[in-house]
Amino acid sequence: MPSGTELELSVWGDPDSVSWARFPEAVKIGNALVLSFERPRPDLQNSSWKLHLAGDATLEGWQCDGNQVLEMEQDPMEMNGFRFVSCFLAKGNQITGWSPYAAAANMSTAPDFVLELPAGTLVQSRPAGTLYTNGERDQDRWMVRVEAEGLQVRAWNLPLERAYFSVDKNKDLLYLSQARLAQEIQFGGLTYLAGTRVSTPNYRFYPQWPLLLKMVLPAGEGSDHSKEQFHELLSGQILDDFH
Repeated sequence: MPSGTELELSVWGDPDSVSWARFPEAVKIGNALVLSFERPRPDLQNSSWKLHLAGDATLEGWQCDGNQVLEMEQDPMEMNGFRFVSCFLAKGNQITGWSPYAAAANMSTAPDFVLELPAGTLVQSRPAGTLYTNGERDQDRWMVRVEAEGLQVRAWNLPLERAYFSVDKNKDLLYLSQARLAQEIQFGGLTYLAGTRVSTPNYRFYPQWPLLLKMVLPAGEGSDHSKEQFHELLSGQILDDFH
């Protein structure tokens, strides 16, 4: 730490008890240049270091916003001693492709997919992917969360908010786990109100299903049950077989 660094110690006189630090110049922690950090409390499990970047930075292939908090964890297996946990994105980030689990017949008719992510999107690391009860793991290396108040993303010509995309190590989309419509739309000959929930299948479980969107309408008057409607993703055609 350079001369002029400001520190707070949890135990006076013990340099290993630093709880936060502010630097007069950029300091490298892991593979990031930062101006300050907040160390996780020792009594909390699975907590991360909170770091303030010296500016926008490319980390793990993502363009991270230097005005937002970066999270990292100490990891002795990493060359620099720290593992990337999450950051808020600056402009210029994309995800591409379609799930490698989907059937080849789906891929042959699907156009290239590129989704521009808005600044402020949160990206979270999942180094080992999702572990299932049968011992298998998914390839979801990243969770991309478009969830900040007022933040929207346009996917398949749908205006979405509160959208959670699972993405593999190549930044190819695996599936949209959940989202909601940011405004009223017409899709497949139907009108869907703002707030309608939207998702796609996880093709690890349903590899033969076509590329589709599931719309979940809230329960209407006189009913406690929501209604699910399935559409072919590219054409919008209603898929009655999935009712």
